[in-house]
Amino acid sequence: MNIAKMMQQANKMQNDVKALQEKLNQTDIDSNLSGIAITMTVGTKQLKKLSIDAGLIDPTDKETLEDLLIAAINQAQVKADEMSAAETQKIMGGLQLPAGMKLPF
Repeated sequence: MNIAKMMQQANKMQNDVKALQEKLNQTDIDSNLSGIAITMTVGTKQLKKLSIDAGLIDPTDKETLEDLLIAAINQAQVKADEMSAAETQKIMGGLQLPAGMKLPF
């Protein structure tokens, strides 16, 4: 393979990754802890919507609510990371990157 063709492929891949990042930023990911009335919608970079059942709001036990919020946010982030990794893998195909190398370049 010649250098010019490799550069074209690298540029195409970089553009594809940039387009994917923009798409993921517009994607909503719902998180709902089973059995707990906290739901949220997140993008890959920000919380977009939060709903807390009024029954969870106990002024004498704010720590439980804080813990539940952290769990719901972490669950949503894991889903966002998994979606991002899966979509990136589709773009990358079978390309094997050296250990520690991350995209975008």
